[in-house]
Amino acid sequence: MLRAVLTVVLLAAAPAAAAAQACVGGALDGMGLALAATLASNQRQRALGAELTGRADFPLWAQGSVARVDLDGLDQDLDVIAGRAGIEYRFGDVSICPGMGIEHASMDIQDPQHGSLELSETALPFFLGVGLALVTEENSVLTVHATPQIFISRAVTVALPPGAIVHTRTEENSTEFGTALGIQLRRGRLFGGAGLQFTTVENADPLFNLQAGVVLARRRTL
Repeated sequence: MLRAVLTVVLLAAAPAAAAAQACVGGALDGMGLALAATLASNQRQRALGAELTGRADFPLWAQGSVARVDLDGLDQDLDVIAGRAGIEYRFGDVSICPGMGIEHASMDIQDPQHGSLELSETALPFFLGVGLALVTEENSVLTVHATPQIFISRAVTVALPPGAIVHTRTEENSTEFGTALGIQLRRGRLFGGAGLQFTTVENADPLFNLQAGVVLARRRTL
């Protein structure tokens, strides 16, 4: 279950890119810094998070994000931390961003009757974002984007049954694919958007997410 939750949550957190570039869901011209709050949910989970995104004069952008995931049927939450970076290429109103990142999720489950269980997974996502930025009116930009990506991940489970003194450790490697679709509107320094994520992970439901944020600093490209 952890792999399905992790991959879908990370797929949701990564491509939003907090108004940095149209190819992954933003519309900031030139160097800038933006902060956003995120909410993602489906039938099995609800995730609250925050992300900070920056873009340099050179078309290089980077993003860091954290999230806490509430899972149905479990008292413990899943903690997720992620970082991504990419290069943006612009062709008129069209933006293309190849990039990669590193992401980690972890959870500790303590049960007096069943012992302890430590779950973690680390993923390396490789993605290619394609977006379109449309100026709807002065100081307002609407963007739509699609971000196909591949996740190469390793899941680790460390179990300690009741009364045992030796842990049992298992590892599993996997490769999964996903796609994020989204739309975002920026007006002045404020922006908001919505998206939908799909993945090939078995038993993983599509994930719907919302985003709202503010541009903290911006310098328009001349």
